[in-house]
Amino acid sequence: MNVAPHQKNTATLRSTLCLLLCLLVILGGCEQRSPATTTAPAAPPPPPPSELGDLVSECNRCHHPRRDEARLAAPFIAGQQQNYLATAITAYATGERQHAQMNAATSALADHQIAALARYYAGQPIAWAGMDLSEPTPPTPPDIAAIAAGKRLSTPCTACHGAQGVSSRPGIPSLAGMDAGYLTSALRQYVYGSRISEVMYVFQFSLKDRDIQALATYFASLPARPAETAKTKNSKPPAVDIAIKGHCDGCHGGDGNPLLPQLPRLAGQDQTYLVNALSHYRDGRRPHQAMREAAAPLSDDQIRQLAAFYAAQRPHAVATGTITLGTTFDPLGDGRELAKSCDGCHLGGQPGIPILNSLHPDYLTAAMVAYQNERRTHPVMKQLLAPYNPLDLEKLSRYYATQPPPAPPPQRGTEQTDIGDLISSCDNCHGDAGNSTTPTVPSLAGQNAQYLTTALNAYASGARTHEPMAAASRPLTPQHRQQLATHYASQLRTPPDVRIPEPPEQLAQRCNRCHGPNGASQQQDKPRLAGQLESYLLKALLDYQSRRRHHAIMFNMTRNLTPLELRAIAAFYAAQQ
Repeated sequence: MNVAPHQKNTATLRSTLCLLLCLLVILGGCEQRSPATTTAPAAPPPPPPSELGDLVSECNRCHHPRRDEARLAAPFIAGQQQNYLATAITAYATGERQHAQMNAATSALADHQIAALARYYAGQPIAWAGMDLSEPTPPTPPDIAAIAAGKRLSTPCTACHGAQGVSSRPGIPSLAGMDAGYLTSALRQYVYGSRISEVMYVFQFSLKDRDIQALATYFASLPARPAETAKTKNSKPPAVDIAIKGHCDGCHGGDGNPLLPQLPRLAGQDQTYLVNALSHYRDGRRPHQAMREAAAPLSDDQIRQLAAFYAAQRPHAVATGTITLGTTFDPLGDGRELAKSCDGCHLGGQPGIPILNSLHPDYLTAAMVAYQNERRTHPVMKQLLAPYNPLDLEKLSRYYATQPPPAPPPQRGTEQTDIGDLISSCDNCHGDAGNSTTPTVPSLAGQNAQYLTTALNAYASGARTHEPMAAASRPLTPQHRQQLATHYASQLRTPPDVRIPEPPEQLAQRCNRCHGPNGASQQQDKPRLAGQLESYLLKALLDYQSRRRHHAIMFNMTRNLTPLELRAIAAFYAAQQ
């Protein structure tokens, strides 16, 4: 049977369409999701109720739900518990809670507006991401362009200073991880001739100032590692006289890792280079007045001791102003690291330098703050304490407060008996036998006698300003001041009662009773803390502790917490999701 051509074409077209339809069905079926896994697009949050008008926009100026647009110390409120929000807004409106901006913003609100605001924000999705304020100032972002330029220029440098700035040649220093300011200064001195080196001097013809800065930025960006020549088979660092090393610790740190900027790291440096550098300072061949004075009394053997000690240390950055959570929370350990810059002078009981062990932490903190703000004038102490923030000061003070008390010096002859009335007068403030019971008044027992004499003379002359001490010191003769100093130096110091800061995870267990596991409150009248801004949490805790916010339970919870513990709790809850 013959089929007409047009019928044959129609059949072929139908077959092709059927085949295409089957392919589409098959392909479509491969991409389809089962109804159980299909997720509808998230619905946008409902608009604010009409009775709120512009109130939500006004609130969002400070309480924006996005972290990068939220105002510092203003809490996230989107998704917060409704009853808590209503109670808080009402407290601001009535003046029960004091905050100038919040009082002004809420004073004219009607009850139905407060209820509508609380209901609206409680219904918003929670998208909190707590801000970490453990670092008081964010680190300066790396200058990528300068690092790249320095890397290109560094090829001639690595021939001597080693790949990645880690020396493998005796007598040549490592540059990796050195402070950029120090490297810039040192390179300029070589190039311009104030530090003499025939090899380095030739670079004056090829390095411009921008090249010097680029090289310094590049080497500073590299990880600090021990020089290849500094590796030692001994697990224990070589011994060194603490009195000798004490002259170095204040600037370079107890283990050669400095806190102060623009100072070189000695830890892990090439030993031969350190010997040469100290010898050149001592002999006047390197121009630096402070280093010349420090190195002047050193013998060749003492220089070798110091160089061997620092070469055997591990180079690392000393963390300041940080709160660590979990098993790494160790404020006394942090204090011990920070104290390495102080121990060289204060640990050995050097004449004229106070012994800090077993002094009350509140007194130690107050003294360090006084040096920082120059209420106590001492340029060196001001410079050395400049990098420390309040967290560091608390770690330092609690570390020293928990250290064993100093042993009194051996008695020399009989004690003077004609100063009994003077001793009784001093004991009225400084405690029996010089052991103070007032946190902000220092114990004198076991203190360095020469330091006490110097302090009394400074109060009497007005060099140290403290009116009660000045009034007590002026009438004393130089002999009486010396006798009082000798008396108190011979007394045994009683260690203060120091509470060790608790880990935030442990402190949070008490908070979780009201605020839910890890601060994820499910109670309508208790605020959620998880993911809240750290700055807000810290401010709230401080306000409860100082009773700027009145809440009997919160006052009792915070009254005995140290500033470090308050900061740790805030950091802990801010880190929760």
